[in-house]
Amino acid sequence: MKLRHTYPISRVLLGASTLVVASLILLVGCAPKPPPVRISPAKAPTLTYPLPVAGDSSIQVPAVVRTGISYQLQVSRGTESSVVARSGVPLLLPTLIAPEVLGYFELDGHYNRFVVQDLATGRARGARYGYSPEEACAPELEAARKALGGSSSSTWSDAQASRGAEGTCRAGFAKAWARMRFDDARGMLGERRFAEAKAALLAFIDAYPNDEAIATAYFRAGAADFASRNYRSAAELFRKSAAVPTVSPSLAAEGLLAAADCALETGSVGQSFGDLAKLARDYPSTAQASIANQRMAYEKKPFAFKDEVQDIEKGRYAIEPFVTYPAMSRRLGEQGLVLLGIIIETDGSPREVVLSTSSGYPRLDEAALAAVRKAHFFPARSPSGKKFPVRMQVPIRFRLDS
Repeated sequence: MKLRHTYPISRVLLGASTLVVASLILLVGCAPKPPPVRISPAKAPTLTYPLPVAGDSSIQVPAVVRTGISYQLQVSRGTESSVVARSGVPLLLPTLIAPEVLGYFELDGHYNRFVVQDLATGRARGARYGYSPEEACAPELEAARKALGGSSSSTWSDAQASRGAEGTCRAGFAKAWARMRFDDARGMLGERRFAEAKAALLAFIDAYPNDEAIATAYFRAGAADFASRNYRSAAELFRKSAAVPTVSPSLAAEGLLAAADCALETGSVGQSFGDLAKLARDYPSTAQASIANQRMAYEKKPFAFKDEVQDIEKGRYAIEPFVTYPAMSRRLGEQGLVLLGIIIETDGSPREVVLSTSSGYPRLDEAALAAVRKAHFFPARSPSGKKFPVRMQVPIRFRLDS
């Protein structure tokens, strides 16, 4: 049903009076033209209500204020208020879903647009995350459509438009926010915001316990702990990633090998051997199984390895580089391959990150260097489990179609 907007009665009266005046002019012919009439839109009352937020917050969302056919969303902080959104269609269910994060719907006929706005930066997004809140808030959205469609039994008012999401609907907002934070977590890891990334990933796991990305979420949360040297917690998270029923063989194998590395860091050689044995048994065709078999062979016959240095493993990513494509490079059509030389230290941090082969574009080279400097690795080990620094080449490819 197409939305209809309610116009002030003064506009209706103005239209009627204009018709009357026009008729008189036609009849009299010489009557002077009436002066223009200006009507200021009536001020809508400000309806203030507090929103429940975890933690202490002084933010309030006063109302969706309607002026004529324009809608705006105001946010108040004490005695100060500011407009954070304007729209030509009704705004519905404004809800503070986290400190400094506001969610709401734009309602246009049968189309709903879910919006999440960062009040600190003004960034608005959310359209691709709207499935959960749309499904959860279906009764509220349908009631709004009927009311705005002009039903004679409607009790719609601006006060109702200003109410936040509650119950199941609010839970839908929270699930959408959790998925957004899951997508953001990779950038947090790349910026070394490990605690924030782990919290976002665990919130996603709680909100979507059966999602296909759960194994990835567990692994990345483990990587955050690993980079923070919280090895016991990291090992448990890596094992959980490998235990997800829908996990891919390569991720499961990497999770078990990472758990074995963490066990070595805490001196739990027996636990490390158990993780390696499970890896070799359950995922024998993976590259990680070859590493597991070599380590277990050393444990059984260490004398067979005359020079363990020649059998040092390569370093593996715990946290991959989070590369940001420079906006100017995209506009100018710059793309290419950057090769970087690095030394992976025994704590997994990269050292001496240098440019080996340029892409031909300084902006792309600098973006690659900055990203790899913040990456984190599982340190290279010999078959005995001893850690060694190792030199590696890291390729970073920039493609305009990616």
